[in-house]
Order: sequence, then C-alpha cells, then structure tokens
Amino acid sequence: MFKAQLEPDMDELLQQVDSLKAACEAVQGSAELQALMQIVLHIGNALNAGTTRGNAAGFRPSALLKLAEHKAADKKTTLLHYTVEVVQTNAPKVRRVTALLPTLAQASRVSLEELRAKSADLARGMDQ
Repeated sequence: MFKAQLEPDMDELLQQVDSLKAACEAVQGSAELQALMQIVLHIGNALNAGTTRGNAAGFRPSALLKLAEHKAADKKTTLLHYTVEVVQTNAPKVRRVTALLPTLAQASRVSLEELRAKSADLARGMDQ
C-alpha cells in the first residue's frame, strides 16, 4: 500500500516545496518589494524623527501590520492609506509589487507543519 501511494505523495510534497521556493525567490528578487519596504522605512523614520527610533536602519515584518492600525487626526485615514498614496504619487512602478501576489498566495496555502509531517511519514515508510 505504501509503495502505491509513494509517487503521488512525493509529487504533492515536491509541488509544495516548489511553491515555497518560488515564493522565496520572488520575494528575494523583487526590486519593487524592496522599494516598497524602503518607502515604509522612510515614512516610519519621518514619523519617529527626533526620537531614539527616528533613524532606524530597518524594521521587523510585524511592523507592517501596524500600518493599518495607526490613524490620522481624521480617525479614518490610516498609515497604510498614506503609504499607498505616497507610492502612487512618488513611485508608481512600485505598484508592480502586486505581481507577486499569485505566487505568494499559492505558497501561503502550504503548511510547514504538514509539510514536515508528511516528509517524516514518507521517510519512515521508506525505512520500513
């Protein structure tokens, strides 16, 4: 039974690994994503000017979630809205970062825990 299921399981496992690899390569090779992160860093540094956090060389990815939380005086506009406006006005080519979305969406459906478990199951089955 294990041998009959080995090839389809291996194919599925390899497809998931390929999906993750493609997403990693897309993110690492994206000049648009790098430019977008630079814009976010500049905005953050401008907002924090005059404080100990005002001249940061980088930020944690979790800080991106805060873009939607911080609101302007009008209580409607978020820092995310402002970032989009800055990109549209000053760096329209950065909008091409959306081309990464299909690759990233596919990779986001891969569960690392399930991938590890399936890989371990296959390895155990091959040892038997």
